[in-house]
Amino acid sequence: MEDKKFEAPSSAYYVPLTLTRYGLSEVLNNLLQLEEPQPFDILIDDKFLRNSLQRYLKARNLSHEDIVLELEYVLALEAPKEKGECQHEDWISCIDSAGPSVLSKYCCTGGYDGTVRFWTRTEDEDPFNFSCSLVLSAHSKPIKDICLFQAEKRSCQLLTASQDFTVKWWAINKVHKEQGQSLIAARKDSLLGEFKIHKGSVESVSVAPTADRFISGSFDGAMYAWELSEFDPTDNTENDNGEEPNAKKQKLEPKRKPILKMDEHSGCVSALQWTEESKCWSASWDHSIRSWDLPTGVCTKKMYCGTPIYSISCSKSSPLILSGHADRTIRLWDPRSTGHLIVNQYKSHKAWVPSVQW
Repeated sequence: MEDKKFEAPSSAYYVPLTLTRYGLSEVLNNLLQLEEPQPFDILIDDKFLRNSLQRYLKARNLSHEDIVLELEYVLALEAPKEKGECQHEDWISCIDSAGPSVLSKYCCTGGYDGTVRFWTRTEDEDPFNFSCSLVLSAHSKPIKDICLFQAEKRSCQLLTASQDFTVKWWAINKVHKEQGQSLIAARKDSLLGEFKIHKGSVESVSVAPTADRFISGSFDGAMYAWELSEFDPTDNTENDNGEEPNAKKQKLEPKRKPILKMDEHSGCVSALQWTEESKCWSASWDHSIRSWDLPTGVCTKKMYCGTPIYSISCSKSSPLILSGHADRTIRLWDPRSTGHLIVNQYKSHKAWVPSVQW
């Protein structure tokens, strides 16, 4: 370890096989004679020890007689602590942020009350202190997913998916309201487009890396790809008689049509992630994660497990995928593998895992 005070002498020690990580951590604290006890995680063969030494040996059919195990240790991560809270009026279904560095000064949440709330850092020194800076009444029914893109310091674009069977596209020009201004965003000024074709609740959306298309997935297992193109009102300037319409008449946006349909999932499409220009991943309650070729809509890979999948997150630095499940487990997938696609499982949660993120 980098800190010399945590370096224990490299020697052989006799310890009871019944010791777990906690017991071995106590042994290390005694060896190091630390003034303030520190929790340690123990590694054997580059894997964390999560049971007793006896169970470790039994799982690998190793004899406990005259065996010497080489142990490594690192400082254990502390359990998460609450640093702040942002109160909502109803259940929170989704959250998205504007990105790293300076853009991370705001994020937005979607709720079962049909509203999107933007949260910005307050001007005090506490980096965890956020306040509501904007409220957008987006849908008449609960919002199930949101996707923030084209994010700048004070503006962004946003997709919202809802149980009202629609996806809506919004332009937020001022995330930070000036003092004294209303927190309520004007719908007519913010709405860029509405996408209607799903026959069930729209559970997930994801924008392409090029920010010119997106995909949506619904409870009935259908997925659609759409183009993000603004409607030009001049395309609809004549009425049925060929006359110029009254300026006060509302110009209705024509019905948007998807550019692609994918309907191989037999259950709710719970998560989507558009990772490359021509490739996306989907996860479903039908126990599968699938890869899609987007120019053609062909499914190129299917990966199965024995439980519904609620969420996925694709690593930006490798092909690995994390997934959250109904059986309280997080699974790590390697699509490149020719053997077992699930390379690891993490079982510490006491309830189902609705969201994961790298």
